[in-house]
Amino acid sequence: MAEENKAAENKEVEKKEKKGLPLMSILTIVLVVLTLFISVFSLLKVMSATTAIENFVKESEQPEEIGEIPLEELETIDFKDKFILVYNEEDGSTHNVVLNISIGVQNNDDTSEDVTKIRNYFDTKEKIIRTGVEKLLRNESYTIFNPENQEVLEEKLVEHFRGRFGSNAVVDVYCNGILTSDK
Repeated sequence: MAEENKAAENKEVEKKEKKGLPLMSILTIVLVVLTLFISVFSLLKVMSATTAIENFVKESEQPEEIGEIPLEELETIDFKDKFILVYNEEDGSTHNVVLNISIGVQNNDDTSEDVTKIRNYFDTKEKIIRTGVEKLLRNESYTIFNPENQEVLEEKLVEHFRGRFGSNAVVDVYCNGILTSDK
C-alpha cells in the first residue's frame, strides 16, 4: 500500500508538473516573442536614426546649389588701403567710418577669365574702382555701418561690383575692421 500511495503521489506530481510545464512554456515563448519584437523595433529606430545622421553628414559635406561655394573656388581681391568716410549729419553731428573692403570672387573653369579681368582692373584702375565705392557709400546713411545692417551693405556692394565688372564671378564682399566714431 505504501508503494501504491507513492506511485499515486508520483502520478499526481507528474500531472501537476505537466500542467505547470505548458504554462511555463507559453510564458517563455511569449517573453521570447516580446523580446524579439522589442529588439527589432529598437533596431529599426537605430537604423532610421543612423540613416538620418548619414544623410545630414552627406548634405553638410556638399555645397548647396545656391549661396554656398566650395572654399577652394573662393578668392579675395583686396583694396590696398582702408576706406575713410566722414558723414556730416543735418543736426551738426559728424560720424567717421574706417573699414577694409575685400571682394570675394569664385574662380573656377567657368569664371577664370572674368577673375583675371577683375584682377587686371584692380592692378591698373584701383583708384577708379575705389572712387565708385566711395560714392556709393557716401550716398548711404551712416546707419548702414551698424552691425544689423552689414548684410545690406555687403549686398549693395556685391551688386555694385557685379555691375561695374559685368561679371557674376563676384559672389561676396567682406567688410572688415569697421571702426566708427561720433562727434
